[in-house]
Amino acid sequence: MKTKIALVACLALAGCNEAPTAQHSVGWYKDHNAERTEQLRQCEDDFGKALSGVRTPDCHNARQAQNEIHNARKGIAPLTPIGKGGER
Repeated sequence: MKTKIALVACLALAGCNEAPTAQHSVGWYKDHNAERTEQLRQCEDDFGKALSGVRTPDCHNARQAQNEIHNARKGIAPLTPIGKGGER
C-alpha cells in the first residue's frame, strides 16, 4: 500500500518541474483583439482552472492586456513592472 502511494506521489510530482511558457506577450495581446478575446473566453470556460485558481501564462498575459486597454481608455497610466528591468 505504501509503495502504491509513493508511486502515485512521484508521478504527480514528475510534471511539476516544467513551468509553462506564454505563446504571446502582453503587447501582442493588446495588438490582437480577436485573439485576446478568444484566449480570455478559453480561460474563463476552463472550469477546472477557474475553480483551482490556476492561470496559464497566456491567460495572465491576455488578462493583463485587457486591463491595460481598459485603464488606458480611462486615462490611467500603466505602472512600471517590478523586476528584470521592466521586461514583460
